[in-house]
Amino acid sequence: LYPFGWISYTPFKTDVSMRFFSPIVAGEDRRTSLPVAYFDVRLANHTGTTSDVSVMFTMPNAPEHVGRAPATVRTGLSSHFQVDRRTGVQAVTLSADDPSNTPDAAHSQWTIAAKPGHGQKVTYTTSWNANGDGADVYAPFQQSGRLNDAPLDHSASAGAIAVSAKLRPGEVTTIPFALSWDFPQVTFANNNTTWMRRYTDFYGARETAHNDYIPGTYPFHQAFPIADDALAGHDAALRAVESWWKPIARFASWKNSRSA
Repeated sequence: LYPFGWISYTPFKTDVSMRFFSPIVAGEDRRTSLPVAYFDVRLANHTGTTSDVSVMFTMPNAPEHVGRAPATVRTGLSSHFQVDRRTGVQAVTLSADDPSNTPDAAHSQWTIAAKPGHGQKVTYTTSWNANGDGADVYAPFQQSGRLNDAPLDHSASAGAIAVSAKLRPGEVTTIPFALSWDFPQVTFANNNTTWMRRYTDFYGARETAHNDYIPGTYPFHQAFPIADDALAGHDAALRAVESWWKPIARFASWKNSRSA
């Protein structure tokens, strides 16, 4: 019902705001089922001098749900950086692969991705300590606006990606980020029943004529392809969401004004 949100950040000389949305499209199964969220960071330099600006996106390598019963087991953490030269998408993917993992966390992943535009530079770290106070990743970013393109520790418990740009006076730029997650299995009855989520049908999973999942058909580890596709299709997804959302929002605004 609420595919859009906005945040404005006030303490900076540069005008910083963010639009975030999910690709929920009425009547469209594929986009609406995708485990992905967009974060468009808009930077506007209204000062009289050139500004160096940087934005960092971090994510822990965490279970999808905490406090569920039976408890989720998610271990065997790893992380890596990858680039799709065709689309320009760059990302850090956080994985969990271990035989002891419960089905809801088996072969699961998070991906934090960016699609830098002209003049934008990506830096990253594949690992920082998610159990600390964050100083290991925030201190170097605060000092230089960049990350070191290497792990800061060996925990693989969190990752980060940063995008930097130089803005001339009056210049405006938008940095598109995406978060995707591949937790394809849903469990019930004390983990004795496992279902595959809908989006897996669009990334390799196959079903019988009775809609039963065919074991072994889903390749897992699809968080990066999902984020890659999402950012490559960002503008089309935005138009698709707005096409059904705007008429509803305008009608609600008109109705509220009439009631007032």
